[in-house]
Amino acid sequence: GKDIILPESGSRELSLPQGSPVPHLKLEELFPAAGSPDAIRAAKGERAAKFGPDRFLRWAENPRAFHAKQLVVTYRHKDKWTGFRPAFAGAELKWTLEKLRKREPLKIAVIGDSISAGGSASVTVRQPPMMPPYDRLVLDRLRKKYGGEIQLVNLAKGGQVTEWALTQVPLIIDQKPDLLIVAFGMNDGSARIKPERFGEAHAKLLEGVRAGLPEADFILVSPIHGNPEWTASAPDLYPKYLATLQGFRGPGVAVADVTTPFGEMLALKSYADLTLNGVNHPNDFGHRLYADVIFALLAE
Repeated sequence: GKDIILPESGSRELSLPQGSPVPHLKLEELFPAAGSPDAIRAAKGERAAKFGPDRFLRWAENPRAFHAKQLVVTYRHKDKWTGFRPAFAGAELKWTLEKLRKREPLKIAVIGDSISAGGSASVTVRQPPMMPPYDRLVLDRLRKKYGGEIQLVNLAKGGQVTEWALTQVPLIIDQKPDLLIVAFGMNDGSARIKPERFGEAHAKLLEGVRAGLPEADFILVSPIHGNPEWTASAPDLYPKYLATLQGFRGPGVAVADVTTPFGEMLALKSYADLTLNGVNHPNDFGHRLYADVIFALLAE
């Protein structure tokens, strides 16, 4: 075509002809020179090295960095998805599901880092299509499926690790949630927090909340991957955090594995396709992935 070249048989890639008006980023723009605006220290890997030493990564919490350059493509595919599929958590979340089925009032609270606080869903950066972050998507889907009065309170705060949540236990208890969604790991990984310490913080959080809310259910959300070409990313730790969270699975505690499907997406797409800040925030695609996994636990 004039603006976009459709993939040839067997290919999964769209390409842009020379002079195409379609917004896009060149590879070099993902690895700007040190000290460049809208950039963060530091890039690693073969692609960055092509452009010289001490490269930074394109990064910004504003729409011009990635959102203005990303396209939404609607298509139908013939292949069946053979990757990870989340399973219904009926055995783990009996209290929550009983209230949903009976259409009794249900209150959900979310505690987590900047991703759970809304970064970087398009509504957060006030750009089309103004899609809400994952917690609001889950709320909307639950209301459509079950009806009833369902409330949501978001207690997440950017830049935090799991241990910060321990200081928020009194606030969580004051909110009296029936279901608490706990989503940490990205900043824990960048801080190189060991899986054992990560697990200890979750254990103390569950113990503290249960002391005040003995009937509350929990969904522990594993982290997505940070940009593998970012020096502060922790690809070795994310799967270990997931395994640690799986150890808590049981009555009253379900695990939302976002790590595995996000990793499968990275095998098919670049990180620039999945992010809105370049290093550790999902775009709308990523927020929908969070919502899909969490909702699947609650949708029989």
